[in-house]
Amino acid sequence: MAKQKIPRHLNRDNLIKISNILTDVEHFIFFGGLLGLVRDGDMIEGDDDIDIYVNSKDREKILTHLKSSDFNMDLESWPNNTPYFLQATRYVEGIKTLVEFYFYEDEVNSQFVRDRWNFLGSVKKENTHILVPKHFLFPIKTITYFDTDISVPANPEKICEFLYGREWRAPLTKAKGYYTLIVNNKPRIFTGFRGKVLYKVLKNIKKTGLF
Repeated sequence: MAKQKIPRHLNRDNLIKISNILTDVEHFIFFGGLLGLVRDGDMIEGDDDIDIYVNSKDREKILTHLKSSDFNMDLESWPNNTPYFLQATRYVEGIKTLVEFYFYEDEVNSQFVRDRWNFLGSVKKENTHILVPKHFLFPIKTITYFDTDISVPANPEKICEFLYGREWRAPLTKAKGYYTLIVNNKPRIFTGFRGKVLYKVLKNIKKTGLF
């Protein structure tokens, strides 16, 4: 089921609220929220949620903080009952808003962190995991956004390129303007009509397990 488009000011409010709640937990904004901050200096109008990256070892801290806030979580239902992902909801102005947490694994002696959930949610298939270069992420830094310290990766521009391709500065609509496939544990972006055809071909090939 498609998510509801959320007005920019509500996603903005959620980002500020989460940043103030998680002052003692290492985290940073990721995916579309990060793209909006870097490209537009604000949340993307009509984006459907806020995405936050957190080390998997801090999952219980996240749960503790959220339980003491006005965010709600159904911990009995999938995928909130997995260790890889958590969706928190909050009603503002009569609208159901979402903050989604992706719990990455900081693997010892690896140059990457592993995100099992990412775009696809296929946690058992290793070839669908995203391996994000650590030197793009750490050390985490803060930027000022509406008088609030917001945690972002060390190199936000490189992360946007990693997630959305070299043309990441051009506004596109997901599943319409661009399509994402994970190849060699890295997101690959397809755009335009030819890109859509190639995406479908490669997606079918990928299902066979050939790559």
